Parts: sequence; structure tokens; C-alpha cells
Amino acid sequence: RPGRYRADMRLLDWRSRRRRPARVGMAASGVVGADPGGSPIQVAVDGPRVELYFLTSSCYGCRALWDAFSARPRRPTDPAVVVVTPSPETESSRQVKALAPAHLPVVMSSEAWHAYAVTQAPWRVVVADGVVVADGVVVADGPSPAAWP
Repeated sequence: RPGRYRADMRLLDWRSRRRRPARVGMAASGVVGADPGGSPIQVAVDGPRVELYFLTSSCYGCRALWDAFSARPRRPTDPAVVVVTPSPETESSRQVKALAPAHLPVVMSSEAWHAYAVTQAPWRVVVADGVVVADGVVVADGPSPAAWP
């Protein structure tokens, strides 16, 4: 089980049984790190709608999202999408570079994982006008991003 919701709507991490701080309603912070090639990158999250996808190169659900993002070209009506992986110290830059879609920014930043209290992947955080409006686990057996409107 990836987690469960209690009455206070905080996600309980099933591995550690520690409370995960609720992020919904809090100010969002920009994502700072390195791109898969090693160059510094900073992405602002203050647009009308930004979706942050926290992925790794090795999880099954993440692989389905990597493939879907690569298969579907970005349309002008799409929300801004940013893929965030752990830093190069813990994630293979070579593998991330091979998976990264050319049309999406990919930031390798463990600091962002900590800032958004991400405990597992795939995880999605939705930001609207600089405020976190939703976050949670992405279910791999649902419709893929290629099928999203």
C-alpha cells in the first residue's frame, strides 16, 4: 500500500509511519538543480498551472510516465510540466538523460524532493499561481498522460 489518508488528510507514509506534512495551500518554491547533462537549471513555479512530476529512472510507474511524456508532444494548451528526479549523487544522470523528453524541463534535485516532502515516486504536485493546490501518488494503472485532454 503506498499510503492511506486519515481524517486530518495528511498522507501517512507506510514505510516509516511518520506523518508527511500537508503541502496543499502552502507557497510553492522554485526547483533548482542540474539538468541531466550536468548544467545548472532553475525552474520557476509561479505560472497559472505548473505540474511537477517526481520520477526516478528505475520505478515501474515512473517508466510508464517517462514513455508517455516522450510519446506525446506538448500542446500550447497544456499546463507547464516539469520532471524532477533525485540529484546526480543518488540517481544516474546517464539513465535520466536517456529517458528525458526533449520538450520538457528535467531537473535533478533531491532538495526539491525534500522541499515538497516527496516520499515515493511517481509523485505529482500541482501548483497554481505559486500555491500548491494538489499533491499525491500517480497511479500507474490509470490513464497515461498521452490520453489526458
